[in-house]
Amino acid sequence: MDAFQSFDLISALVVVVDREGRIVHWNQACSKLTGYRLEEVRGRFFWEPLSVPEEVEVTRAALSSHLSGEAPGPVDTHLHTKAGERRWLAWSSRSTVGTDGQVEYVISTGVDRTRAEAAEEARRLSEAKLAGIISIANDAIISIDEAQRITIFNEGAEEIFGWSREEALGQPLDILLPARFREIHRRDVRGFAAGNIKSRRMGERRPAIFGLRKSGEEFPAEAAISKLEANGSRLFTVVLRDVTEQKRFEAEQAFLVEAATVISATLDYQDRMATLVRLAVRALPDCCGVDLVDEEGMAWRLNVVHVDPSRVPSIDVLQRFELDRRRPHPAWSVLRTHRATPMRDVTPEDLESIAHVPEHRNAPCDIAPRSLMALPLVASDRCLGVLVFLSSRPSNRYHPRELRLAERMARLVAFAVDNARLYRAAHDAIQARDEVLRIVAHDIRNPVSAIQLGARLLRRHLPEGAGKDAQRNLEAIDRSSARAQRLIQDLMDVTRIEAGAMSVERARLPAAQLVREATEAQRDLASAASLDFQLDVAGELPDVLADRDRLFQVFENLIGNAVKFTPPGGHIRVGATPRDGEVVFWVADTGAGIPGEHLPRIFDRFWQARRSDRTGAGLGLAICKGLVEAHGGRIWAESEVGAGSTFFFTLPKASPAERWREEPAAQPP
Repeated sequence: MDAFQSFDLISALVVVVDREGRIVHWNQACSKLTGYRLEEVRGRFFWEPLSVPEEVEVTRAALSSHLSGEAPGPVDTHLHTKAGERRWLAWSSRSTVGTDGQVEYVISTGVDRTRAEAAEEARRLSEAKLAGIISIANDAIISIDEAQRITIFNEGAEEIFGWSREEALGQPLDILLPARFREIHRRDVRGFAAGNIKSRRMGERRPAIFGLRKSGEEFPAEAAISKLEANGSRLFTVVLRDVTEQKRFEAEQAFLVEAATVISATLDYQDRMATLVRLAVRALPDCCGVDLVDEEGMAWRLNVVHVDPSRVPSIDVLQRFELDRRRPHPAWSVLRTHRATPMRDVTPEDLESIAHVPEHRNAPCDIAPRSLMALPLVASDRCLGVLVFLSSRPSNRYHPRELRLAERMARLVAFAVDNARLYRAAHDAIQARDEVLRIVAHDIRNPVSAIQLGARLLRRHLPEGAGKDAQRNLEAIDRSSARAQRLIQDLMDVTRIEAGAMSVERARLPAAQLVREATEAQRDLASAASLDFQLDVAGELPDVLADRDRLFQVFENLIGNAVKFTPPGGHIRVGATPRDGEVVFWVADTGAGIPGEHLPRIFDRFWQARRSDRTGAGLGLAICKGLVEAHGGRIWAESEVGAGSTFFFTLPKASPAERWREEPAAQPP
């Protein structure tokens, strides 16, 4: 037994078992690896504490071979450590013979190969994963050798290119490329092989790359290439993606953005329809037409465009095509159901039923529609018309994806038509209203003047014995008629401003004198309202070109508003200062202020923030805006609720050499 002690000096695992397989000795390396001390395992069968159950028979068989005089080769087995860890060991054994000539001991030397097994397992797992990924990847994964022949062709490549793996392997890469790109691609691969870069995107020096399907169809693609050098040879791997749908989506989005831009450019829907229809045939060839329906339900053809300019004569006939409800036509079905009517295949019978007039029969035959889509133009719960697409090419029959794009186009067209109709209706209503205002203001002015004149005459000739009630009534009539005259004048001014007919007679005026005179004219009004009235004018103000009476009208409206909305005891400040070629005037008050959401609308006609407290017609600020802009100036307001408001307006400064003159009004920009 003492001889076995020398095994402790060996770093490898050494186990000594007797003829029955019982452990006689094992060295310290075994104890360190397994966690079992010699005293814990001595006398036990080797396989009891260590071997995994499925490998017990392997260990016994190796022992039997030694007992029978055979010399088995190395054996790989697994064992469990005391801590429960699984280890993989490679054993080599030899036997010693006793004095009776029989095997006395079997001495086994073991090497722990657990890490090697893990590495091997990781390699096998990695290869399996890679094979699985390559197999199921949606992208095409293609490897080629240095002769540019295909060595790997996965399922994604089969799906994209249409070739089976068996057909593609060993073939030149050229079968997957359009003829015009083959030599360029071969040259690019050779250059890539000679360079130091391990991987890069393909097509970096070209705007796009294309693949070639087995059917002969070309398609846009994105690809990257990498290279691997092993055993003195190179392997190139290409990962390629078919981007046909992506490019189509990008083109559709660009088209819709362009169409939306056209819609927002003008409210003249006939011009917009012509542009939109021309855009539509670029995205959905070959022919596009728009039929609209009026308020009485009568349909009329607005526009027809074909992508081929040589078809103009046939398009002219279709443009004059009259829609007859007594004859079948896809438009009637769409107008009735508000649903799209796609006809992927248009038959000769369909054409005959649509083209019932000889002249019309000839026109469709020239265009030869093979596929058709008719879509409703629905907006505001109304069907405003029909958008029709015709395809003339046998190879270009409309599919669901084209129908989806056509439906989005139809929504844009419907939006454009509806907006144009609403704009036209609003424009007509505004014109009618302005005409009524003009007529009413003109026709009422004379009777009101007569009432005002009569009231003043009665007051002048009122008998001395007349009572105070009669005097008060006549004064009330005079005040009311004066107010009516001001309202009539405001209405006439607004009508002139809207019509662009407001004229101003501009003269060179000293700005300081202008603001002082305008302020003094309103001082009594402010005093009567118990308000502090201040003038704040810069020491040196340049002259301005202005119509004195019209500018006094602006100040009267602005100061009148300030007085109206400032409580007694408040302050009103009127001022002016020069700035960058103009003079800035302002009227500031300490009234209630204007909420921020109302500021953008305060210069609109007939608009007031508080509808329940209407102290005027809501025209004063609109007139101020029109008069200031007629002078070539600007007007705006700044306000804080509870702190008051300030109204600013500007007038251009008169140049030193500019003489007194009269000129037409400058129109608002």
